[in-house]
Amino acid sequence: MTAIETARLVLRPLAAEDVDALHGMIQVEPVRRYLCDGELLPRASVEGWRAASEALFRRAGVGLWCVRERGREPLVGFTGFAEFYEPPALELIFALAPSCWGRGYAVEMARAAIAQGFTRAGLTTIRASTDEPNAASIRVMARLGMLAAGGSPGPKWRQLHYELPRARWRR
Repeated sequence: MTAIETARLVLRPLAAEDVDALHGMIQVEPVRRYLCDGELLPRASVEGWRAASEALFRRAGVGLWCVRERGREPLVGFTGFAEFYEPPALELIFALAPSCWGRGYAVEMARAAIAQGFTRAGLTTIRASTDEPNAASIRVMARLGMLAAGGSPGPKWRQLHYELPRARWRR
């Protein structure tokens, strides 16, 4: 599990020392609105994400990365892969602190995660989903080159599914 650097960002695997910062970020209403269906999650949930991410890194070579601006310490977001649904399926996930919205960070960090999904995990298709009213995430997935792949009922809103086949991916 190594760090990834992009032009402006550093992505490090989610570690124990990141749990409090990530928990704080997802408590902010605009972040939790779609990510957590508006629910306030306990710190133990984020600790569970960390444990699941570490196991996923060991098993598949990918997991969740905490994202910071180069040379700066505050957490700006997170991205990577987590298992959803039954049976479990890997999906790309990303979220940013509202103070970082509109800078292109979501696309930059998600592209880095996608590259890891294709090169380290050997995925043939990257999948992601979002709540239907989440226009910002829909725009990010379009900028990533992802294609609409249907929808399904969700806990609060209809889920829109997207896919990026490896053949369509541009490094």
